[in-house]
Amino acid sequence: MIDIRCGCGALYHAEERQAGRHLRCTHCQAILTIQLPATVHSINTSGARPIEVTPHVNIPTEVSIKPKGLSSTFVGLMGVALAIVFISVVVWWIGIGPNQVPTSPTGSGGLASNPPSVGLPGPPPSVHGQTQRASPIKHSPDRSAGRAQLRLPEGDSLPSTPIPVRLPPCAQGQPVERLFTGQRIEDDDHTDGTSTLLVTNGTGYDAAVRLVNSLSGRTTRFVYVQAADAYKLSDIEPGSYRLIFMTGADWVVACRGFLRAPSYSEFEGELVFKFSSTQDEDAVTTWTTHGEVTLNPVIGGNAKLRKIDRKRFFEGDQYVAVDP
Repeated sequence: MIDIRCGCGALYHAEERQAGRHLRCTHCQAILTIQLPATVHSINTSGARPIEVTPHVNIPTEVSIKPKGLSSTFVGLMGVALAIVFISVVVWWIGIGPNQVPTSPTGSGGLASNPPSVGLPGPPPSVHGQTQRASPIKHSPDRSAGRAQLRLPEGDSLPSTPIPVRLPPCAQGQPVERLFTGQRIEDDDHTDGTSTLLVTNGTGYDAAVRLVNSLSGRTTRFVYVQAADAYKLSDIEPGSYRLIFMTGADWVVACRGFLRAPSYSEFEGELVFKFSSTQDEDAVTTWTTHGEVTLNPVIGGNAKLRKIDRKRFFEGDQYVAVDP
């Protein structure tokens, strides 16, 4: 079972085979993406204390999602109809005989240059697109994700009408952008350390990663990492930190967030960075913590995620105030 939490706090559940589909929130009408639960992630910090894992309890709801597809009765009727059309064409062709073959438009005899044909429906349109810098937002709900491909189970079909996107006030009249990997969303804070943290984004969506000081709650790093890319945070001072991130498409600078398919997650436990040094007669030896983390599940990972809302994501940030 997959948990889907909306930015407004509403919680939904879906089956794993429905990953990749979209869900409309019944409270705020936001469009949510059903993603596989990121249950196993990789965090490797040299010399850091192990991360304690706190069990996460899901509150079941009565919301269920069932894929809509073509029924077996409809498919059978379509097959019978096509068979009748084919037999009718064959009977007509045999019935006209060799002396009744239609002539060409030039009257020279022989087969007509353009004999009648039976049309068949073409393939369904593919879902694709790019999320580069665009013109100011107008209510255009039919945009599709840049790197995420919508894959439907066999027998399912796309909705016949576009799904509307609800624009928050901060996005009205603002352009959507795709920042480059490593671009700062907020200025760095406390940069006198020597530790580093390599962040790898193996998800299908771009991400905004926030490193938070556990004691003060202040944001020390807030950077953009594109899908299938990585970036190393540097000059991290010794201390304990929380790592949280959001994923989605169509970044709006004024909102500090994604317009489409926004999702907020937090790593359970803390990242601890240390620095120490020893001196002897010949040299000074230093010891520094360097870490690695993946935003996508990996085999052999040692950390877990929990879903959070937008208010929790920006909690303690020195630049953003989220309404309760």
